[in-house]
Amino acid sequence: MDAEPVKKIVDTLLSYGKKKPKVHEKYVRFNRRMLAVTIDSFILMLFLPLINRITPVDTDALAGYTLDPDDPHAGSRLIMHVLNNQEFMTSWFANFFMQMLVWCVFSAVFLHFFSATPGKMVLRMKVVDAKTEGRINDMQVFLRSLGYLISTACFGLGFVWICVNKKRRGWHDYLADTVVISLPMPWAKQPITLAESPETPPVTEVHTNETIAD
Repeated sequence: MDAEPVKKIVDTLLSYGKKKPKVHEKYVRFNRRMLAVTIDSFILMLFLPLINRITPVDTDALAGYTLDPDDPHAGSRLIMHVLNNQEFMTSWFANFFMQMLVWCVFSAVFLHFFSATPGKMVLRMKVVDAKTEGRINDMQVFLRSLGYLISTACFGLGFVWICVNKKRRGWHDYLADTVVISLPMPWAKQPITLAESPETPPVTEVHTNETIAD
């Protein structure tokens, strides 16, 4: 009987539950990038009072509508009432556009100076050129910001695209020809190469004079 299959089964059972070593991935996955977006969103919430003052949402346009608790279709009727209210929808789209504009300007400023937004910096990410992996230029920053608007207008499909390709690129990455790479943590141990290893002190030879007695 061949013992090799039995050995593989035993090794699999023994290794069950053991922590696998974390492998440093070059391109950042969707979940980490969305966590960075969440951090940026908390920072941008500081601008919401100003945005709402410049482009207020006309909630008064919905006043006077009452819901019938006995109507099984009350929810759908409310949604249709909101969507058909031109004054409310116009003010809502203006407010949403202003939020996206602030988001694009916020991202563009940080990408220009740091090649990363605050959320990306906290999670050790960097936006680089897809071909050279060098610093991105201002045109790429502009195209990437434009890609945000396109991806958002398509119900976020451009962001979900990060999950379906090897380099984790969204539509805004393709448009600007960029990728988001992961940087090692400051406390992570880096492999020491021969050039980086400390110099070995030279070995000195010790000669002893031996006298031979006749």
